[in-house]
Amino acid sequence: MKQNYPLPIIALDLAARSGYAHSAGPRGVWTIRNVTDGHALADMLERILNLAVAYGAGTVAAEAPFFHPKHPTGSIIKIQHGATAKIAAARVGAMYLEYAPSQIKLLTAGKGNASKAEMVAAVNSIYKIQTSDDNEADAVALLGIVRDGISPATKNKK
Repeated sequence: MKQNYPLPIIALDLAARSGYAHSAGPRGVWTIRNVTDGHALADMLERILNLAVAYGAGTVAAEAPFFHPKHPTGSIIKIQHGATAKIAAARVGAMYLEYAPSQIKLLTAGKGNASKAEMVAAVNSIYKIQTSDDNEADAVALLGIVRDGISPATKNKK
């Protein structure tokens, strides 16, 4: 069932180089300051809030963090990035959604394990834009998914 998520929408692919796309048009990549973890998260929070203040935010959507046993430190950092986006959404009174990377890839490139290059090509073709940055492409793809009213996938509970 399609959802009508509150507009405007901010879509985020959070990392040290974070992709962002806003339903009002702005899109791009932020390079988050690489100082201490606390400062990097504060920088990320500030950038999300600035985008929300400048263009509005009814929904904030982000790529969901996941735990990878071979990369536990990176997994923890991704979880912190997700928490930062969730805090930003709460600060501006926006709904917060998280989508699994595999769902974004499946809905955009046709397979859940699409490569970065395949995602960039699919986004450029579907949304008629020109980007070579996979972080920006992921954010644009996520924006399209949310705008189309597609709900985040949930795991079946047994």
